[in-house]
Amino acid sequence: MTSTPTVPVTLDVWADIACPWCFIGHRQLDAVVRPDAGDVHVVHRAFQLQPEMPPRGRPYAEFLTETFGAADVVHQIFDRVIAVGHDVGIAFNFSDMPVAPNSELAHRALALVTDLMAQRRAVEALFSAFFENALDITDQAVVVRTVSHAAGLDPLELVAALNRGEGADSVERDQQESRELGISAVPTFVADMRFAVQGAQPPEVLRGVIDQARAFV
Repeated sequence: MTSTPTVPVTLDVWADIACPWCFIGHRQLDAVVRPDAGDVHVVHRAFQLQPEMPPRGRPYAEFLTETFGAADVVHQIFDRVIAVGHDVGIAFNFSDMPVAPNSELAHRALALVTDLMAQRRAVEALFSAFFENALDITDQAVVVRTVSHAAGLDPLELVAALNRGEGADSVERDQQESRELGISAVPTFVADMRFAVQGAQPPEVLRGVIDQARAFV
């Protein structure tokens, strides 16, 4: 008796490397789709929550004060994120972050990783570099070291590509498509461009979206 082959699904994930809930959503997806899974093709799609941010970002404490106001409000927000992150194995380190970043450089580097499994490893590595290790993802050296190591790329070739401006068109296309789809918050998971769910959803919700796409075929 032969088994019915699993229908492959493409899961486009619009996310911002500077978004803590996107990191949480990324980890929740890991509980549903293994990084080496062949039946669900996870594609990182660029989204910038703060596209107007200067290229090298702004001092983190200054940005938090202007965005959220009183320190007790900031602590309440972070306490919730830290607690949820802890449940999925993330050790958020907000206190040591040097800048609120412009994430375009990170997204451009990810766009240059053509192997999807390698890209997913690079996404994880960038999230961890920023949120757990408090590294500056507006620094090209940080981005190149992180992405090249995670994705198995030649760092010198990645530097050259970034210096030529490569990846910028891909980032702009992703953001344009997000506008056309009405995506206004991230993470947003879209299965086969038919079924979508927004927010850092629990594994059973993400699994349901993937199953919907499979059943549609």
